[in-house]
Amino acid sequence: MPASGLRNSVNASVFAASVERRYQMQTENIYRNTDRLFAVLMPFQWICGIIATACASPWAWSGQSSYTHPHVWLAMLGGGLCCLLPCYLAIFRPGRLSTRMVIGCSQMVFVSILIHVTGGRIETHFYVFGSLAFLAAYRDIRVLVPATLIVAADHFVRGIFWPESIFGIATASPWRWVEHTGWVLFEDVFLILSIRQSLAEVRELARQTTDTEIAMERLAIAKRFAEHNEARFRATFDHAAVGVAHIGFDGYCLRANKHICEMLEYTEQELQHLRFQDVTYPEDRQLDATRLQGFLDGTFEETAFEKRYVSRSGEAIWVRLTVSIVRDEEFFICVVEDIREERRAREALEKSHLENHKLSLVAAKARQSVIIADAFCRIEWVNSAFTQLTGFTQEEVEGRKPWDLLQGPETDPQTIALVGEKIRAKESVSVEIVNYSKTGEKYWIALEIEPVFDDQQRLTQFIATQNNVTERKRYEEDLRSAKDAAEAASAAKSEFLANMSHEIRTPLNGLLGFTDLLIRGAANDPAKRDEYLQIIRTSGRSLLDVINDLLDLSKIEAGKLETELLPCDPAAILSEVASILKVKADEKGLKLEHEWISDTPNQIVTDAVRLRQLLTNLIGNAIKFTEFGGVSVSASWSAKRQQLMFEVRDSGIGIPEDQLEAIFEPFSQADTTTTRRFGGTGLGLAICRRIADLLGGDVTVQSQVGAGTTFLVNIAAPAPDESSQAVAEKVTEAVGDPASARSGEQFQGVRALVAEDGPVNRLLVEKMLTPCGFQLTFVENGQLALEAYNPERFDLILMDMQMPVLDGYAATERLRATGCVAPIIAMTAHAMASDRQDCLSAGCSDYVSKPVTLEQLLTTIERNLPSSHAPTSTGDSSAETAAAPQDAPLASEILPGMEMLAPAIDLFVNGLPELLADMLAAAEDADWEKVELLAHRLRGSCGGCGFPVMYDVATALEESARTQKDAPSEKTNNEILATHEQLMKMLPRIEDSTGRRPYAANPGL
Repeated sequence: MPASGLRNSVNASVFAASVERRYQMQTENIYRNTDRLFAVLMPFQWICGIIATACASPWAWSGQSSYTHPHVWLAMLGGGLCCLLPCYLAIFRPGRLSTRMVIGCSQMVFVSILIHVTGGRIETHFYVFGSLAFLAAYRDIRVLVPATLIVAADHFVRGIFWPESIFGIATASPWRWVEHTGWVLFEDVFLILSIRQSLAEVRELARQTTDTEIAMERLAIAKRFAEHNEARFRATFDHAAVGVAHIGFDGYCLRANKHICEMLEYTEQELQHLRFQDVTYPEDRQLDATRLQGFLDGTFEETAFEKRYVSRSGEAIWVRLTVSIVRDEEFFICVVEDIREERRAREALEKSHLENHKLSLVAAKARQSVIIADAFCRIEWVNSAFTQLTGFTQEEVEGRKPWDLLQGPETDPQTIALVGEKIRAKESVSVEIVNYSKTGEKYWIALEIEPVFDDQQRLTQFIATQNNVTERKRYEEDLRSAKDAAEAASAAKSEFLANMSHEIRTPLNGLLGFTDLLIRGAANDPAKRDEYLQIIRTSGRSLLDVINDLLDLSKIEAGKLETELLPCDPAAILSEVASILKVKADEKGLKLEHEWISDTPNQIVTDAVRLRQLLTNLIGNAIKFTEFGGVSVSASWSAKRQQLMFEVRDSGIGIPEDQLEAIFEPFSQADTTTTRRFGGTGLGLAICRRIADLLGGDVTVQSQVGAGTTFLVNIAAPAPDESSQAVAEKVTEAVGDPASARSGEQFQGVRALVAEDGPVNRLLVEKMLTPCGFQLTFVENGQLALEAYNPERFDLILMDMQMPVLDGYAATERLRATGCVAPIIAMTAHAMASDRQDCLSAGCSDYVSKPVTLEQLLTTIERNLPSSHAPTSTGDSSAETAAAPQDAPLASEILPGMEMLAPAIDLFVNGLPELLADMLAAAEDADWEKVELLAHRLRGSCGGCGFPVMYDVATALEESARTQKDAPSEKTNNEILATHEQLMKMLPRIEDSTGRRPYAANPGL
């Protein structure tokens, strides 16, 4: 049963019990009052009976005669007895059931005596009904039952035995008593109904009385509570800690408590004569009007806001006003709270918050990570720099200690102990330490920890800042490594310079010594002179080898060493190198063997020159460091990996294990004794590894001291496709031996201007070229070359690039600016690829490096002259293109002088459209590496086939593609497309060896 139902059930039971108690009380009062009534009635009717009997009884029996019958005395005595007991009980035991029963029985006995003494007169029978009516006053049906039985029994007995005493006649019907009893019962029915109705009324009266009493009690309680509330309200109103006032709708104060009077400095009577606008700060009156309008519109029933009042002394008082409306009684309840102190505290707090906000911004936005921890070093707050540095979020670190999160295996235990000691001592900490991020990444930080104390010098917090110094530490480590490397390099340099001095001075000693002997005439014998000259030449070549090694390494390290990947025969290259070096091996009494241990294609695609240099260095190095035994070379080719592999084994001195990698470093050998014993610059193996890397492979080494060394080489060596193989075969067949094809008559009548400031070099050029038929004119600097040049006098210019007054670069630029179209060949001691490009950029047609050999010089001149018998000026491509007619033919300039190259030229011309198409497709795909490769291939083919105009354009295209690959730009891209378009415009004019233009006749080629 719910609590409310139980409460209602209990209340109903209590109410019913209360009603029942009141009902019982009322019925008992009725019983007592009726008992008292019969206590008076019984003696009264006894006396009246005696009087009536005394007067009427003598005439009751025989007509006119009468006498005092003994029954009269019996009646008198019997009536007295009937009164005695009921009166006693009514007085001493009123209200009891036994008393009522005795009174009822006595009353009916008394009636029977009365009927008897009156001789059964009919009038006295009605007293039966009266007595029952009297007994009904008890409102107890139980009293009627014995009374009715006594009447019935009395009529039945006396009707049989003494009918005269009950009916007044001697002969009465035996059933007459039934008639009398019936009338009595008839009356009983009405009396019972009346009694029940009366009892119901009594019960209802009890219920109403109980309701009334309860209501009165509640009313009394409510009155007392109301009085108490009124007193409490008045006390609360008067002594409230805030101001309280009742304001009428007219704006006047109806009531005000003590607090508001003290705050405004007015008495309550004074405030009752003022309106609330009168004490409102002028600037806030509009705010009051707005709020009042809200009440009038019904927008709200209560509102709270802050405003200012004006006290009697004129002070502006900030208050928080809470207003509610009582519409029935037409007044406002205003609660006024003085918030002056709160406003001051709020302003101070806002100022503090602003300062704290600024400080928090500084901490949150600081690049250094910031940690705020409590006095037990548990993290309370971290900034965003901390989360970025460590990877931990604010939620992940709160309540944890920093060292549980950030320290790792490489964190210095001594530093950890120092930090812990300082924290326990509540002192500042400043250390550098290794920490770890959430992902396990290690980093260095400069850690600063400061303790924070309150006014009582109690420790409250720690503030830690972490500055990431990983880069500085790495820089310091790199600096230390660089310092160590620099010191090692300095030592290596000193050792290298000493070694290089030996390597250079040794051949120079031979050069100068035997030259001096020749000058002094010490070799008059022709055989001896030839021997000295041979020694001089050998010494010069040895010196040139040293210089070439240095230049090759410089080119490699500058990324300028170029390779030209063309089909070649690897077996022929290996056999050639072995044949050349076999002489040196035989001189030392060593065996030099080589073999192929797998099937190898006749042609592979690689740079034959660089491969030859790689093998020469490795095999020559093995021979140099081997004193007994021999050197063997095993070669193989992997079709699956498209690789060429060499294994060079020797039985030499071997290399210590800790020096196996050092030998590939420039200027390094196994130890200094090796240099002193065997010589060398220490560059050969470094160059070998770099060359192998350029060729798509590597060089590794295995060695055991005293047992020998094995070098393992692998390079990328794909088999050539059909077209490249066909080109290679035709070129090989057509070119033959260039040296054998040249003759002095080939350059007969070629007029050359030679600009060279060195007299020895001028003499060398004169002795080289005059026998070949050249007509030479010499000048000492570029300025004189400008003054001497005349296009009618010279077919060729040989230009030294380093000269006084005006160098070769400036002289070449000025010659080209004046319209010079003759080939200008640069001769310079600068041998780097960048130097060659500088020469070509200045306007030179070609380039040779010093020391110049006759074969190299003649080949370069031949490549740039249109014909050895009928030389013409080729000039630069732009000038020639501008001067030539739009449809002027482009024919090979080496024909008809070198008819043997006609098949190669025809193959080049027919393959040119496809090459240009591939180049354009690569440019459109931004594959600049492929564009550079194709332009390099085109440049080599143009130069070899005698198309100098296209050669210059292809050179420019190659350089542009290289630039675009390294640093892409829109300008360079447009230059590449423009240069390609220039080549495409030349395509319809190019002719093969027969004078045909295949592309012009059939553009689909």
